[in-house]
Amino acid sequence: IGGEDMKRTKRLVGVVLAMVALAAATALALRSTKPQDSPSNSAAPPLEFTAADVVALTARLVVVELAMPGSVQALSQATVRAKVPAEVRAVHIRDGDRVRQGQVLVEFDTAALKAQLAERSATLASARANLAQAQRTRQVNAQLVEKSFISQNAFDNADAALRAQAAAVDVAQAQLAQTQLTLDDAVVRAPIGGHVSRRHVQPGEKAGVDAPLVSIVDLSRLEVQTQAAVSDVARIALGAPAQVVVEGIGERRFVGRVERINPGAEPGTRSINFFVSLPDQGGLLRVG
Repeated sequence: IGGEDMKRTKRLVGVVLAMVALAAATALALRSTKPQDSPSNSAAPPLEFTAADVVALTARLVVVELAMPGSVQALSQATVRAKVPAEVRAVHIRDGDRVRQGQVLVEFDTAALKAQLAERSATLASARANLAQAQRTRQVNAQLVEKSFISQNAFDNADAALRAQAAAVDVAQAQLAQTQLTLDDAVVRAPIGGHVSRRHVQPGEKAGVDAPLVSIVDLSRLEVQTQAAVSDVARIALGAPAQVVVEGIGERRFVGRVERINPGAEPGTRSINFFVSLPDQGGLLRVG
């Protein structure tokens, strides 16, 4: 190797040794600055929360509310109608009066009915007398036919007359009972207890059969009738609670429950009626 080549080789070796020394120094410096891993340093610090950051979970019922209009109606109400065609003699009640079951409401003129009752009573008495006479005649004819004093045909006639007279007595009894029933119907009584919502007749008027006389509502048992869309009916269950706000009574809420749900939809509207029962409110609520 020449002198010039020897110099180049020494310079190359020096550069390599310098690079190796620099790499070793760099590695030593990085190792000295890297934190030492230890069991105490490797664990993450615990998280700390304030009272405002913590929420306790509790199970609660999810309520679905449906708001819809309805009308208050009485569960028990009746329109009393005339059963006899007669003149109204007296009306003992007025609109708004409270009545009890069996109380006399209206009385009809019964003069003609009483005369008819007397006539039919006499007819029944006459029929009974004729029946007694027919019975005696048959008994006599029975004895005579046994002794061959009369023909069998004569006895049969007496027996037929007896049966016809017995039928006449039955007819007279039925007519008398019908007249007595009509006379009883001339005194109109309340079928239920409640309040008079309307008086349809006045004394002196002539009422025909089935004419309305008095309307009565029982305010102790009320319900609200409302309608729900078919899509909402699935969310309404029997016995579900309901709050009722009645117009004219402020913001007071009356608590009831779903009592009945109609099984079919109303024609045309495609809505379904359901009813919410309300307890006795002491006469505070009104129908309609």
